[in-house]
Amino acid sequence: MGITEDAYGTPQFPGVLGLIECDETGAVLHAEGEDTEALGHVLVFVHQIADLIGESFGLEGLEEGHIIGKSMTSVCVPRVGSDLGVMFDNKADISSVLPQLLEL
Repeated sequence: MGITEDAYGTPQFPGVLGLIECDETGAVLHAEGEDTEALGHVLVFVHQIADLIGESFGLEGLEEGHIIGKSMTSVCVPRVGSDLGVMFDNKADISSVLPQLLEL
């Protein structure tokens, strides 16, 4: 049982293929679903980019980054203490599901 599926294999959040949470050093705090290792690498990179953008443009950093592909979308959310990366299939209602995941 987890975030991507319940004990019976039913998706808890339809359209979520996998997710990963990492601390600021890139250490994995939680991972489940598909391709979490690759998503972890992307998450660390997005965190670094968010910091660079913040420094370069005087912004507070990125709140959310979307990497959109033909069959899936990865969303990376830099946060204080840990970053969250979520992979969605192309049918997912990201605007509904992502806020629910961020509350967990």
